[in-house]
Amino acid sequence: MQIIEESRLSGRRVLIFSQFTKMLKLIGKEITMREQKYFYLDGQMPIEARVELCNRFNEGERDLFRFP
Repeated sequence: MQIIEESRLSGRRVLIFSQFTKMLKLIGKEITMREQKYFYLDGQMPIEARVELCNRFNEGERDLFRFP
């Protein structure tokens, strides 16, 4: 969470990737508690929706993106 906060304060965007889904859930819970918005992508999401989220992230709509 410290890395996320430091990145946010310096104007950098963050991509959180992990195969440890339990850790991603904990990180997502903490980010939500801090009222920060993020995109989330997983293997259950249809391809079209994945592309749309990636495009929205690349266009700068949100600064956080996490996925397993």
